[in-house]
Amino acid sequence: MDLSETDFKAMTAEYLLILASKFVDDENVYMKHIHRQAQLQNADAMKQVAVLKHFEELESKVEVMIGDLETLGYERIVNVCRAIQSIPALPFPITQQWSICSLTGVNTNKSVILEFNGQRMHLDEFYAPFASMLWLVSHIQDMEYNRMSEFLARSDPNMSISETMQKYKEELSVCGEAIQNLYYTAFKTVLDVFERTNVEIHEKSQLLVCSHATDAKDTKENESKARELFRQYEASQRFDGKLGW
Repeated sequence: MDLSETDFKAMTAEYLLILASKFVDDENVYMKHIHRQAQLQNADAMKQVAVLKHFEELESKVEVMIGDLETLGYERIVNVCRAIQSIPALPFPITQQWSICSLTGVNTNKSVILEFNGQRMHLDEFYAPFASMLWLVSHIQDMEYNRMSEFLARSDPNMSISETMQKYKEELSVCGEAIQNLYYTAFKTVLDVFERTNVEIHEKSQLLVCSHATDAKDTKENESKARELFRQYEASQRFDGKLGW
């Protein structure tokens, strides 16, 4: 990630309050308000808009990385990722029956059960931590809306919005650091895994390029041929399916 751990956590603290405000107030009215105030150079509103943009870009980066894998023909990895994202809630169901891991194609006697496009998948338990982190970064708003909903359910319904938000800030002062740590770990884990996976793919591509470049004069032509061979190779799904762990 571009931000340091300290800066990320500071932005997360602000993001939690923004999501809570969107939930407790009318979301459309609230968003129009902060954007209008940001245009008027209100410092707090400008900060809130920057925080929202930062998390939108992070979530978009994850989607782009999955999309890149799909473009390269890594259908198994993409299907597993989409299945993880589509699960409505954690924890994932676990089975200890023998099955074939949908990611690696290897037998496993303990796996996470996933459903996607009407098909059941199994993911070796080894990948469960990554699966949980990918699910989390894909459902931050759901998580925080649920947290706020639970808070409101045990709060005085006669409180004003400002009173509600003040009480919620007090609650976050107790548990907020743990939430920040969780989201930092989730995004760092997911982005690091995808980045290492892309490095492995690139290295495989370079090996194929080198193995076909037999004459210095023909290097450019051979690179082109090797890249085409690499695309065919990946499309045939002979890649071992392992994420860059």
